[in-house]
Parts: sequence; C-alpha cells; structure tokens
Amino acid sequence: MVEYHDGAVIAQISPPDMRLPIALGLAWPDRLPGAARAFDWSRPHDWRLMPLDDEAFPAVALARQVGRAGGSAPAVYNAANEICVERFLAGRLPFLAIVDTVAQVVAELGGSAVGSIEEIRSADAWARTRARELTATH
Repeated sequence: MVEYHDGAVIAQISPPDMRLPIALGLAWPDRLPGAARAFDWSRPHDWRLMPLDDEAFPAVALARQVGRAGGSAPAVYNAANEICVERFLAGRLPFLAIVDTVAQVVAELGGSAVGSIEEIRSADAWARTRARELTATH
C-alpha cells in the first residue's frame, strides 16, 4: 500500500507470491501478462491490517532509517543485506545476525552524499566487502 500526501491509500492486491513484485521490478513501467495468478474475488477473504511490530521486524525500521538518510545509505543497506542473506542461505550466518550486520555496515558508512552512479557503485562494493569481513567469523 502507498499512502499519498492527500491521505489516499492505494493498495496492490494479489495472492502472496514474489513473482509479481519481481516482474514489476524487471518490466517497469510495463506489466508482464501472467506474471502471477489472479486474485480470486469470487470467495471471501479476511484481511487484518495491523501496525508493523518494529521489534519483531527490525529490518523494516532500519530500511526506513536509510530511506530517510538517503545518499549512499540505501545502496549500502541493500548490498550488505544481499551478502548477509547469501551467507545465511549457505549456512554460514545465523538468521538473527543479518539485521545486526546490515545495521553495523550502514552505521559505518552512513548516508554519504552521492553525485554519480560511480559513487553508488563504490558504496555498494565497499558495503559488500565490509559485510563479508563482518560475517567471515560466523
């Protein structure tokens, strides 16, 4: 859901399946036909919208923080997260260490201003290297 400054909220509704958001990301601004199954409006659904529990989902709070910081912070967050998830999937990093490691990498570089794609790529590369260093001992 996206909340606009006029108070309107627009929701993207689909069955829970990552194929649709991935297809949207890959094809933007176009939409790929058949990327995911259609929502079945012929049967009832129970939607419970509850406030996000920042304690249970600390990665979201960190993502908000880096979004507000801007600059290189979102690229650093993403790069460190990708390395940590890669290490987790390989059985080399505990799940609960992912957010702590990403937060440490983000804190070390901060949200330095960026003026070019080369600076973003440099921040990305630095974050990947630093995340690898921090997770090497797990």
